[in-house]
Amino acid sequence: MKTKENNTLQFCAGKEEKENLFTYSMVECSSYYFSNQTRRIFNSKIKRILLVDTNEEYKGTNSNILSRYGYNPYKVENLITVVLEEVEHFYDNVKEYKIIVLHNNKMLFNIEQDNFTDYKEAKEELNRLEEKLKTSLDCLKDFK
Repeated sequence: MKTKENNTLQFCAGKEEKENLFTYSMVECSSYYFSNQTRRIFNSKIKRILLVDTNEEYKGTNSNILSRYGYNPYKVENLITVVLEEVEHFYDNVKEYKIIVLHNNKMLFNIEQDNFTDYKEAKEELNRLEEKLKTSLDCLKDFK
């Protein structure tokens, strides 16, 4: 018997989704990580957003998470948000990519893993993380 999987949705975020995410992180997570000034200094850009719906009622379904929870789903308790962020260093124009988890009004970073220097490598890691999150949330234990 196959276990029911968590529903996931990965997409390139538009301006409105990014602003909703920035507002959520500042208000609900009490974090200035995505404040306007910090984003300007580090030339920070959200490249991709991964939503993971852990609601037992919707496990095993392939319905669109955004159509279920609306255009601003970040406050939904059963939803885990994973962000792929691009940061460009001010002094040497080197780009790095970070994977950040927003869950239970907390912003979590993977302390066991260095930042990625290649977008393709970071996207592959995000895809790998998505596949793991479909069946288990254990892979989030490295995020603190």
